[in-house]
Amino acid sequence: MTTIAWTGEEVAADTRGTVGQLVQQSPTIKLIKRKGVIYCLTGDFAQCLAVVDWLSSGADIEEAPAFIDEPGFDILAIENSVTGNIFSNSYHPYPVEPPVTLGTGHEIALGAIMAGATAYEAVEYACRLDMNSGLPVQKMKVRK
Repeated sequence: MTTIAWTGEEVAADTRGTVGQLVQQSPTIKLIKRKGVIYCLTGDFAQCLAVVDWLSSGADIEEAPAFIDEPGFDILAIENSVTGNIFSNSYHPYPVEPPVTLGTGHEIALGAIMAGATAYEAVEYACRLDMNSGLPVQKMKVRK
């Protein structure tokens, strides 16, 4: 229910939030910066926030959230313009390099990036075509 795009120099996300079958009327912030790391959130928001709290406080395996191996979230953690990790229903990171796209509009966004779009433009395109992604688009610059 999200589109996230990371091109290296910037990361962008849609701001549509849902509760069950209802679309929230206020924007949902899906890019959070903590201790220099940008966390990009997809899936269950409460799970995402608990995992971000755990990651940003040192990621002690003994203190991992109890649900961490259950389906419900994907988090892209970006440290700089070339280094990122995906946490997909797991506390084991999967290293990635840009371009990276996540969420229900990820294929649209990746196609746009491959055609020359910025991360912001790619998410904008996805919002036009993916019913689970919505405007406005949030973006952050990524440090080198």
